[in-house]
Amino acid sequence: MKKIALNLFALTITAALLVSCSSESVNDEMTSLNSTTNVFEKQDIRQNDLVGTWKIKAMNSDVAVDLDADGTSNTNILEETTCFDNLFFNFNAEGGVLAHQARLNFVDGEMQCDGEGDYAATYEVAGNELSVSFQSGETTLTFTKTIGLSTVDGAMYLHVAIEDYEVEELVKDPGNTSVSSINRIEMIYKKQ
Repeated sequence: MKKIALNLFALTITAALLVSCSSESVNDEMTSLNSTTNVFEKQDIRQNDLVGTWKIKAMNSDVAVDLDADGTSNTNILEETTCFDNLFFNFNAEGGVLAHQARLNFVDGEMQCDGEGDYAATYEVAGNELSVSFQSGETTLTFTKTIGLSTVDGAMYLHVAIEDYEVEELVKDPGNTSVSSINRIEMIYKKQ
């Protein structure tokens, strides 16, 4: 049975689509972003590169899903639910990060969004490895993820991949839903 409960600090260390853009320009931009999936290789990212607010732009899975049960499947999970529309990271120059997270659950076969909240942590970056530390009770937990940065038409994007060994922890899934076969999700955040 797969469990996919989105916890940005623990798993990703780690949508708002541009309201002013036409759907054609958004599609062009997404095509460009999807071609940057190998941005993780040997980048030298500095803390200053991350400073600012990054809002979710896409959550691309390796398989198309139909979370809203409208008969149309998408690989961009943001097209299927509003649960993750408000995800963001706000990195400051002093090594602090504020994030908004959400969790997707399936209860009695129905999709539910719960667990939304803002969380504070500290971060460090070395090369293309982002480490985030946060308090869980009396314990400090530190998680590290490989990240990537890309630029498309002057806009900056932060890429974080959730691999197969992490996907099982990303959504609470009874094992018989459209998300059951997901093995990889690439989360893409746009710098505001």
